[in-house]
Amino acid sequence: MSEIITIPSEAPTRKRGRPAKSAGNNGAQGATGAASAAKAAKSRSLAQEKDHFRHKLILNAWLIREFGINPLPPLPDQAILPIRALGESIRHAAEGLCADGLHHFYHAFALSPQSIVTPTDLLRYEENIVRHTEAINAQRSRKIDWKYFQWLTLLFVERYLDVFFHRKHDLLDSLNAFVPSFNAWRGEQGFSTPIDFFTLDELNKICLQNATGSGKTLLMHVNLLQFHHAAAGANKLGEYGRVILLTPGFDLTEQHLRELSASGIAAARFVAGDLLSQTAPELARVDALEMSKLGDEDKENIVAVRNLGDSNLLLVDEGHVGLGSQNETGWLARRDALSAKGFVFEYSATFAQAVEAAKENSVMQAYAKSVLFDYSYRYFYEDGYGKDYRIFNLSGSGHANDATQRLYLTASLLSYYQQLRLFEEQRNGFADFNLEKPLWVFVGASVTKAMGGTKEEGATITDVARIVNFFADFLHERSRSASDIEALLTGNGQATGLLDEDGHDIFSSSFTMLKEKRLGGEDAADLYQDILKRIFQHAAGGTLTLTRIKGETAEVRLHAGTAERPFGVINVGDAPALVKVLEAQCPHVVVQDSEFASAALFADISTSNSPVNLLIGSRKFVSGWDCWRVSTLGLMHVGKSEGAQIIQLFGRGVRLKGHAWSLKRSSAVPSAPRPRHIELVETLGVFGVKSDYMQEFRKFLEQEGLPGNEKKETRTIPMNLLYDFGKQLMMLGPKTKKANGRKYDFLLDGPVPSAGDVPDKLTKNPVEVDWYPRIEAIVAKKDMTSTGQESKKYAGKLGVAQLAFIRWDAIWFALESYKRLRGWTNLNIDQHELAGLFDVGRDGWYTLLIPQSTLASSNWRNVEIWQRVATELLKRYIDAFYNHCKKTFYEPRLELKPLARDNLNLPADDAVYQLVVDASEAALLADIKLLEQEIKQSGGGLIGEHRDIKAYKLGVHLFSPLLHVVQGRKISIAPVPLNESEFDFVRDLHHFIDQPEGKEVLDGCEVFLLRNRSRGGGIGFFEAGSFYPDFILWIVRGAQQYVAFIEPHGLIHEGSGSQKILFHQTIKEIEQRVQRSGKKVTLESFIVTPTALRDLKWGMDSLGAFARQHVLFMKDDKDAYVKKLFEMTLSKVDGEVLDAA
Repeated sequence: MSEIITIPSEAPTRKRGRPAKSAGNNGAQGATGAASAAKAAKSRSLAQEKDHFRHKLILNAWLIREFGINPLPPLPDQAILPIRALGESIRHAAEGLCADGLHHFYHAFALSPQSIVTPTDLLRYEENIVRHTEAINAQRSRKIDWKYFQWLTLLFVERYLDVFFHRKHDLLDSLNAFVPSFNAWRGEQGFSTPIDFFTLDELNKICLQNATGSGKTLLMHVNLLQFHHAAAGANKLGEYGRVILLTPGFDLTEQHLRELSASGIAAARFVAGDLLSQTAPELARVDALEMSKLGDEDKENIVAVRNLGDSNLLLVDEGHVGLGSQNETGWLARRDALSAKGFVFEYSATFAQAVEAAKENSVMQAYAKSVLFDYSYRYFYEDGYGKDYRIFNLSGSGHANDATQRLYLTASLLSYYQQLRLFEEQRNGFADFNLEKPLWVFVGASVTKAMGGTKEEGATITDVARIVNFFADFLHERSRSASDIEALLTGNGQATGLLDEDGHDIFSSSFTMLKEKRLGGEDAADLYQDILKRIFQHAAGGTLTLTRIKGETAEVRLHAGTAERPFGVINVGDAPALVKVLEAQCPHVVVQDSEFASAALFADISTSNSPVNLLIGSRKFVSGWDCWRVSTLGLMHVGKSEGAQIIQLFGRGVRLKGHAWSLKRSSAVPSAPRPRHIELVETLGVFGVKSDYMQEFRKFLEQEGLPGNEKKETRTIPMNLLYDFGKQLMMLGPKTKKANGRKYDFLLDGPVPSAGDVPDKLTKNPVEVDWYPRIEAIVAKKDMTSTGQESKKYAGKLGVAQLAFIRWDAIWFALESYKRLRGWTNLNIDQHELAGLFDVGRDGWYTLLIPQSTLASSNWRNVEIWQRVATELLKRYIDAFYNHCKKTFYEPRLELKPLARDNLNLPADDAVYQLVVDASEAALLADIKLLEQEIKQSGGGLIGEHRDIKAYKLGVHLFSPLLHVVQGRKISIAPVPLNESEFDFVRDLHHFIDQPEGKEVLDGCEVFLLRNRSRGGGIGFFEAGSFYPDFILWIVRGAQQYVAFIEPHGLIHEGSGSQKILFHQTIKEIEQRVQRSGKKVTLESFIVTPTALRDLKWGMDSLGAFARQHVLFMKDDKDAYVKKLFEMTLSKVDGEVLDAA
C-alpha cells in the first residue's frame, strides 16, 4: 500500500490561530502495500539524514514569498536557492546611497510581478532604513555602508514589523494558510516532521541567523530603531516596558555598551536592586545585563525575572545560548517570561546547531517559526566574505605516533610563521586590505578546576600540556626542530607521515612562500632563527618560561628564555592550578612568579600592537569576541555535541575586514590588484590536537553546506593570445603627457572645479527629480488625495518661502561626504554658493516633480521634505557639474591609437585561468579535467555544452578560451569568467558569423571581439556614469573601422533616460571629436538585454522602437538581434536608417 499524507487545506478555524489538536495537523497515514511502505520508509530515512534546520524555516520561506519568489522549489532541482533568487539583483550592486539619498540596493532590487509587497511599500521601507542608518551613523567617524545581505535583513524586519503592528491577525492567518503548502513541500522532499500551525502569542519573536562577522551588532541597533518607529506609528509604544539587552558574559556586555554609545543609543548596565532608576519612558534606553544574572529570586547580583515585568522589548545576543546546554537550564524560560507580552529579537550565527543539539521538537518548532532571515556561514562564504580556510586533518594513526604529531604541530607552526612573516614584510602592501597581525589560537573546553575537575576539563588540561610540551621541546631541541623544518619543506607526505585518511599529503602546496625563501638561500637553520625572532620574540631562544602574575587567576604568560615580552598567553580560568599541572608534566619548562602587577594581556590581544602571537584558551571568549587577528586555529577538546561552539570558533577565525571594509577576501574583489601571496594571510588554517576533533569539525562544516577544504585542487587553463597585431585595431584613450609619458588625469592635471557655476549644458539637459513616489511612501494611503492619483505631475521650484528653512550647513556636510564617496578630491564646494543655485534665473539646471501641496508653507511637516529635496537636487547638480568639467577637460585630450600588446585587456604571455575547487568535488574536478583536454583538441566553438563549466574557443576573440560556470557551483576562477548573459551573447555572435546570412552581411569585413575589464585597465566612460561595457567589437572594412561597445545587461532597473541607454548618443559626440585626427573610425554603443520586452515600461512597445535606442533583445529577438547589431553599425556609414519592425 502507498502512504497517503493528508494535510488540511487551511488551518482549523475553531479558535483563531490555535488549530485543533488532531491527527490532521500531523498527517494521517494509510497503507496499500508492504513493499511500497518499506521503500517509502527507506526514502524517509535517507531524507531525515539531510533534513537540515534550513529546510524547516517556515517564517523565512513565508517572507521570501511575500516578495514574489517561490520559496519551495524541489530540492534536487534547486540550482538557485530562493534567498539567492531574491537577492540576485543586488548582490553586485554598489554599496551606499545614490544622489537621491536612497540605497543603490533599493534601485537595483527586483520586485517580482507576484510580489505582495508593493513598490510603495518597498519605498517606505527603504526610507525607514535610510533614516535609521543615518541615526546610527551620526556620531561615527567611519560611516556604516550596508552589505547587500544586511540591507535585505533590514528589509525583512521592516516588512514583518509593518504587518505585525498594523495587521497582526491577518499575519497569523497568512502564516497558517502557508503551513499546509510548506508541509506538503517537506513531504515531497521526504521530510517527515511537519511544522505546526502558528499561534498568536508566537508572533512576537523574530530571530536573525547571520554569520559570525556579518555585522549583527549594527543590525541590532537598527532593529531597535525600526521597532521603536513601527510601534510608535501604530500608537503602541506605551505597551512596552523596558529595552533589555541580554548577553552571555560581562565583557560582551561592556562591548555592547561601547557600540551602542557609538550609535548614539542611550544604554546602561542594569544594576540589580536599583529597579526604579533604570526605567525609561518609551523605550528610550537600553538596559544591558548578562543572562546569568536572571533568576527566580532576588539575590546578590541576581534579579528576579518577575521584577522586570513581561512586556519588555528583548534583544538577545548569541540567542543560541541556553537552547541545549544543561548548564544553562532555565535561561530560555526566563527569556520567554520577560517578553511574554513584549517582543524579542534574537541574534546568532548558530541557531541551527543549537536546535540540533537540543534534540527537542518544541525547540525546533519555536525556532523554525521565528528565524526571519537566514544568512548563515554557507552564504557568507559563497559570496566571498571572510577568509578562505583550509583544514589539515591528520589521520588517527598519525596522531597516535609522537614523532608524527610533533611534525604535525611543527607544520602548524610553519603555517603560522609564514602568515606572520608575510604580514610583517608586506605590511604596507597589505594596508589597503585592512589585514591585522596574524594570531595563533588554540581553543578548547572551559577550565574552572585544573585539578579534580570534570572529565571534559581533564581532557582540555591534557591537550594544553601537550601543546606546551611541544613549544618547550621546539625551543629546547634546536637541531631537531631545524631538521623537522627541513623535512616539511623538502619531503612529501609519504616521507613525513603527514597523510590524511585517504593517504594524501595534507601539507601539499602549503608552504609556497617559505619554499621560495629556501630556494633564495635561506636554509632550515636560518628559518628556525627567524622563527625565534618573530614568533618567540627572542632571537637567542632559551627555555620556555611560564610566568604567573601575582593576583591574576586567569592568565599564564609564555616567554622564551629571558625575553621581556611574552610571545603567548594561556587563558583558562584556573591558571594557578594549571601551572602546577604543567610544571609536573612538562620537563623543559621553567615556572616563575612575578610580583609586578600589570594589565591582563587578553584585554589587548585583539590589537595588532599586542606582543602576543599565541593564545591558548578556553572557549569562554568565543561568544562575541571582537577580534580580527585569528589566522591559525588549533582545536583542543570541544564536546562532540557542541556544534554551535564549533561554528562560533570557526567564525572567529574567518572574520576579515577586507579591501575598503568590503569584508571580502581579495580573490572576491577583482577590481583591487592583489599583492603577492596575500591569499596565504587570508586563509584560516585549522589544526587539531587529535583526529576526532577534526572529524567533528569537518562534520559540522558539511552540515552547514560547506566544503571541507582539507585539500584544494588548483587547475590551470592557458589563455592564448590569437591577435597578431597585423591589423591596427583602434582604441580610445587619453593622450599622454610629453613631459613624462603619463596619461592625462583629471584629478592630477585638470583645473579645480568650483561648484556654483551653471554651464549651458546643464540648463539644456536639466537634472530631473521625481518626488511623487517618495510622497506616496511618506503619506498614509488614507490621506492620499492629490499625490499619486494626479494624472499630470506638477513641476515646481524651491522658492524663497522654502529656502528660508533650509539648513545649509547640513547640506554642505552631506555634499562633502558625497564628494569623498565619489573620490572627487579636486572638487571645491563653497557653502555660501549653494543657495544662489536656486535663484530665479539660475535655477534652470533642475526639474522638480512634486505635489503642489508639498510646497505649501502652511504645513510644518513639509519643511523636512524641502530639506531632503534640496539635498538630493544639489547632489545631482554636483554629479552633472563635475562630469561636465571632466568632459570639458578630456575632450581635447582623447585620441584613437592602435591596440598595443601591453593593453591590460590582453593576457600576458604566461597568463592562465586559475580554477580552485575543493578536492572532494570529484564530479566537478572530472568536468574540469575533461574540459582541459577538449580545449586542447577542439578547433573552436562551444566546449562542454551540457556541463556546469563550459568554454568557448571563438576565433574572432583576441584571446582564447572564454570560460563560463553555471551559477552556484563551488569553484573559484580568476580572471572572472563570463556570466550567463555574456556567455549567451558570445554564443549567439559565433552562431551568426558562422551562418550564410552572417557571411553575407559581413562580406568584405573582418570581425574582432575583446572582453573589456570592468576597472583597472578596461575602457570606461565617465560620460555614462563610469560605464565599462563588457565587450569591444571591431569591424574592419578596408581602411574603415567600426568600433562598437556592447553591454549584455538586464534592464529591469534602467529607464529610457539612463546614461547607459543614452550612451549611444554620447558616443557619437566622442566620434566627432576623435575623427578630427583624420582617422576613419565609426563608434557605436549597444545594450543587448536578456530582459523581456513586456517587462520594460518605457512607453515603447515594439522591438523597432527599442532598436532605435540601440537596445536589442537577446530572447525576444533571439534569431535576429545579432544581425541587427551588425547592420545598424555598418549602415550608419552609408546614412541609412534602420527601421526594424
